[in-house]
Amino acid sequence: MPLKRLIDRRSVAKVVCVLALWACTWPASADEKYGAPPPELRLHLDRLVRSYPDWIAGADDQNVILKNGARLPISDHRTDKSFDELLEHPDIDDMFYAPYPVGSAPKPPPRNADPGRVRYEPLFIAMYGDCRKNEVVPKLKPSNGCRRITAGGSPSRR
Repeated sequence: MPLKRLIDRRSVAKVVCVLALWACTWPASADEKYGAPPPELRLHLDRLVRSYPDWIAGADDQNVILKNGARLPISDHRTDKSFDELLEHPDIDDMFYAPYPVGSAPKPPPRNADPGRVRYEPLFIAMYGDCRKNEVVPKLKPSNGCRRITAGGSPSRR
């Protein structure tokens, strides 16, 4: 009889451990899936093209087209990404998942809302270079317009 109790306790402990691991890795809710293109994707792509005219020639329905002729896919067609996957394996349309707040008083952002944090690395490497290959530093230029804020809150030139 004591052996049966020991086996039962081990079985219960194993089940509890498996359930605990499952609960820790399962998303908190079904809506915490990312990767679907934003409703106004075309507007975002047009703004991207206008913002980087030296590097981006245009965008069609499938690709962002760089001035050097390279084509970067807009979507990987995944709509089931966790937030961690969104950060680690984004596509171009994922960069627009969270809008920048405009015209409102500052307040704490909603969970996992961090505009600008999701970056499609191949696009930025194409524009700025690969820092692992020391391609970025040679492209840096000094800025004469740097200002600092003084204790009184007004900008002053150094």
